[in-house]
Amino acid sequence: MKVLFIEHYFEQDMEALMFERNGIHEFRYISANYFALKARKFFPDVVFNGLEEYCKPKYRLARYKWSQKAFKLFRELYKVYPFDIVIAPSDSFFYIRDLVTASKKWKIPFIVAQKETTIAPGTMRTHSKEVGMFCPFISDYMTVCSERHKEFWLKSGASGNKIEVTGQPRFDFYKNQKKWLLLDQLGISLNPKLKTILFFTYELDAYSPDGQKIWEDLRTDTEKILADLAKNNLFNIIIKPHPQHNIEDIEFFSSRLQSLCGSVWKKSIFVADRKMDARQLIVNSDIVIAFQSTALLESLISGKRVIYTYWGEGQKIEKVKKFILPFYDYSKIMECVNSPSELKQALLQNSYLQMNKEILKERMDAFKEYLGPLDGKSSERTWQAIEKITDSYYILNKDWNKFHNSFRYGYRAYCIREIFIASITKLLWLFALSISKKIFKSNINHIITRTERQGKRIMECKNAIGKSSKQPEELVGHIDEEIMTFIKNKFHLSRKLG
Repeated sequence: MKVLFIEHYFEQDMEALMFERNGIHEFRYISANYFALKARKFFPDVVFNGLEEYCKPKYRLARYKWSQKAFKLFRELYKVYPFDIVIAPSDSFFYIRDLVTASKKWKIPFIVAQKETTIAPGTMRTHSKEVGMFCPFISDYMTVCSERHKEFWLKSGASGNKIEVTGQPRFDFYKNQKKWLLLDQLGISLNPKLKTILFFTYELDAYSPDGQKIWEDLRTDTEKILADLAKNNLFNIIIKPHPQHNIEDIEFFSSRLQSLCGSVWKKSIFVADRKMDARQLIVNSDIVIAFQSTALLESLISGKRVIYTYWGEGQKIEKVKKFILPFYDYSKIMECVNSPSELKQALLQNSYLQMNKEILKERMDAFKEYLGPLDGKSSERTWQAIEKITDSYYILNKDWNKFHNSFRYGYRAYCIREIFIASITKLLWLFALSISKKIFKSNINHIITRTERQGKRIMECKNAIGKSSKQPEELVGHIDEEIMTFIKNKFHLSRKLG
């Protein structure tokens, strides 16, 4: 079976699923950003910031035009890679939903393997209604990690016979030590004589209904304590931002930490890339400090010492209490500290719960509601659900081969044309690169990235018509280029600067 993944902060689950069926199915993936960037030509930025805006009447024409474009993109992808099934982490993104409609039209099953895990009480109450109203579940089937997550989708109006609890594929990692890497293999070199603290940082307005920076004191105090511990060579410190953490904020707190740490910066204290696999960092740590994060739960079930930090201005905290997970109620299975002095004392005294089978079982039982089964077999169950639906789908559509041959009609001519266009465009980008190196001395990385993407486009199209033996994992799709505009703007800029 040829599988197409739509990747949206979904790498770990994709990796787990591909590992489980390696050598059985064929896999490709394409970034959801491929569709999002093209949708930006039809909708203003405000549409990308919430669920309701997209549905407003004033975007009726834009929605129609985007649906036509999405159908075209879907068919073009099929000409390059004739997939049998599409798997995505969600169908709630408006720029993905027309792909679901296209897949139904062309009789290709579209499955959602949900990446989300924890559902906060406020999310369960309010967000489920919003989802049901503005972007209800429309795919063929959905796998979720837990009964609680299934409850969320039932509250949103989804049909129970289209949802199956399988567990989260990426959590199988903790049962498979062969996949674990050392910090040096991850590009992080720290003092091997010191214990390592892993801090999962967060944005200052997390879970704030009015966008206020309610966690500024909490994060700033925590950073000061960690910087002081690193400076005094008491611990190694790794700080891990969320994969979707704002880059400007990462740069802000990294600069602040560097000034606090001085000479030990990037020696005893290290800010990990936001896209780094958090699971690898968890298994390499001794202590995990976290706030509202699924990684906190993962750290608990993997047997780590976990410290939950929770303090700040009383009135502000009370406002958001109903929107966050009640980790502060789990002091029996992790440490909950309510002030900077408590955090520092806990770390320096090194007094904490001694791990044993009873505590580990208590931890797993406590969070099974959120994470679902944690037996290392979630990927297998997810595939069983997917393959069951796919098999039944094609039994119902007996004329599938005939239908899809017509759907892919003209693919050779299309790929040959795309190879020609990408080859010419790649040459133009190489020309722009040579000019930039000599004259402009800027945007070099941007041009290199563009050049590389054209090379990938050539490879995937050659592979589609049997002219290449290389098997690209990522599809880049049709690339809309504006290279001449780019060169003209750069030339105009250079003249102005001259």
